[in-house]
Amino acid sequence: MATTKLRAALVEVLPVADSIDNSQMSDVIGNKSDTTAGNSLVSLVKIAGEGYQTTLKLIDCTDATPITVFTVTGDVLMKIYAVVKTPLTTAGAITVELGVAGATTYFIAQVADATDLILNEIWHDATPDATRELSSVATERITTGGQDVILTTTGVLTAGGICFYCIWKPLSADGNVV
Repeated sequence: MATTKLRAALVEVLPVADSIDNSQMSDVIGNKSDTTAGNSLVSLVKIAGEGYQTTLKLIDCTDATPITVFTVTGDVLMKIYAVVKTPLTTAGAITVELGVAGATTYFIAQVADATDLILNEIWHDATPDATRELSSVATERITTGGQDVILTTTGVLTAGGICFYCIWKPLSADGNVV
């Protein structure tokens, strides 16, 4: 019974090998360059997989700020998590925040003392406090017009590394995060 239902479902969505548009088996299977506009198996997989993608970056926080964490093109829906991989150290108390130009706390609120971000800390707000969190702690945000995500400090970090995880979905045809 289950096999019959699966076969019927596949007949409805899969392209036929001998249709006018698909004269070769490779037309049915497709290639990696196929888009969601096609009817090959690759196109159907891309349609099914459309949705959220993940980009991650390990950032050496000793660079001058602002540091571009993610380069964004187009319009995207995104949620960012940060995990401290090397504790942050400074010559004095400095702040750290994650956002975009003109809204530097757009993704993660400012931490008053960057050295509060300890090893394996999940940084998602102004009060560092845990190495375990619910995934709902990060707010999903819409970023338009290719605004890059930047890490900003009020001074120089002498050591530190943060791994940023961006879970995102394109809203515009050119939406992308790298």
